[in-house]
Amino acid sequence: MLTITETASVRLGELLSDSPDDEVMRIVRQKRRARMRRDHARPDDTVFTHNGRVVLVLDGAVANSLTARTLDL
Repeated sequence: MLTITETASVRLGELLSDSPDDEVMRIVRQKRRARMRRDHARPDDTVFTHNGRVVLVLDGAVANSLTARTLDL
């Protein structure tokens, strides 16, 4: 599973601070690269939270492809 550092979690929370509570960041694959975009969580997503708020979600395929990786700033 992807590991997210505290620094990255804090930054994601800051990016979403002015967004509706149901808006999250999502890592997606586009043209063989990982990209981040704003989205909404889906029932089967892997979810990462910070201070009680969901800040990042991954679908199953992306979660599997990022196993043993770390998101940091």
